[in-house]
Amino acid sequence: MNVLQVAGVKLAGVRFALPKREVDNRETCQLLFGDKAESILKTSGILKRRVADKGETSLGLSCQAAEELLGTLAVDKTTIGGVVAVSFTPELAMPGNAQLAQARLGLGNDVAAIDLNHACAGYPYGLYVAASLVRDLQKPVLLLDGDVQTPYATMNTAAILGDAGSATLLVPDHDSGAWEFAFYTDGSRAGELKLDGKLVMDGFGVFRFVAIDVVKLIAGFMQGRKADLFVPHQANVYMARELARKLDLADRLAIIGDKYGNLASASVAVGLAEAMAGGFGGKALLAGFGGGLSAGVALIDV
Repeated sequence: MNVLQVAGVKLAGVRFALPKREVDNRETCQLLFGDKAESILKTSGILKRRVADKGETSLGLSCQAAEELLGTLAVDKTTIGGVVAVSFTPELAMPGNAQLAQARLGLGNDVAAIDLNHACAGYPYGLYVAASLVRDLQKPVLLLDGDVQTPYATMNTAAILGDAGSATLLVPDHDSGAWEFAFYTDGSRAGELKLDGKLVMDGFGVFRFVAIDVVKLIAGFMQGRKADLFVPHQANVYMARELARKLDLADRLAIIGDKYGNLASASVAVGLAEAMAGGFGGKALLAGFGGGLSAGVALIDV
């Protein structure tokens, strides 16, 4: 396992933005599955979802979160050195969300704009790239992570998917210790979760990936390390709880999927933001996993 480190970086804040439309998932399950609705609802643990209306995009939601974050922190936009955008549903195929966000947010022309076409594992990947930019530029860097994925749903994914955008600001801090990262990729299994016109998912294959490969990755990464909070990607609530149980992290698990649905990689940002809003401070273990198949973990100071 390759463990990467980035030192001298501080998490200044995280915000998220959700579509206005809230969906009662019981109604969705009854429409799709009839008599099996209650068992599906119980298995997924997703009670409500946020679903984008026409015109709501990953870029728009992420920029909304960014404006709120930068305003709250009173950040001078001219000081920002980079913007990293994670999305597999960008507003345009080209240019990417990072480039479009530079203009929409009014950032300087000297910013480094980097787009990552990543799905469920994207937040740890984006965090590593953004943290590396902060270290090298010695300037604040904005990480945007969001997807509007519900338009690509099929019958077996319609009852779990939600939409969201998020913004994370990282700043230089010479007193901060090293953040640590590790990644895993198996592109030979891409067919188990991919976007090919529609969001194609082999539910059993993804569950097997999480139960075996992701557990092995996180367990190996955490040897000799401790975390005060565990924020995993919320594929569904049942899967998140099972993962935490296998890793002996159930008492430190942050759950947000029950009220928002599967938000792709933004689910990690949303879980982290809610924990911080609740007063959390300490070591946070962040984990994303899914499409690719890919996984990423990060152990950071909050």
